[in-house]
Amino acid sequence: MSTKTVAICTAVLFALNLIAIQATDIFTIKMRPGRGISGNGNPGLLLWFWEIPLYLLLLAGIVYLVVKTKFFARRGFFYPFFFLILLLASGYLQNGHAHRILLSIDGKIDEFGAINQYTNTIYINYYSFLIGIFTLLMILSCAQILMARSLRRRR
Repeated sequence: MSTKTVAICTAVLFALNLIAIQATDIFTIKMRPGRGISGNGNPGLLLWFWEIPLYLLLLAGIVYLVVKTKFFARRGFFYPFFFLILLLASGYLQNGHAHRILLSIDGKIDEFGAINQYTNTIYINYYSFLIGIFTLLMILSCAQILMARSLRRRR
């Protein structure tokens, strides 16, 4: 497969992932103060079976593109630090997002477990999406920079 084809497929997968994340958010029931809990099951959980494979394919496409083009091989250590900062920011925002959801359902649904109709967006959201991508890019950039440096030292 050509790099251009993989880039187009990765871009399509990126868009489909964003749609799946938004759909999961739409189908996750929001806890409203003063209202009863829903007994409608967990429609957002069905979207996990669509989102997770799409996300894994997206990450595989990113790995293929970065490795094939050796994107970070001739670059400095700016990129790993940049991705680390973005990773930390995404983690901080993810933590706040999860904390707000858990505060809104505080003790009201203990019998449902950790994955229920109110907590889908703790796990499938834009912050966790970015955490995975930034972690992957940070690892790939470090690996390519270190490999390029070791090859230069051998010569």
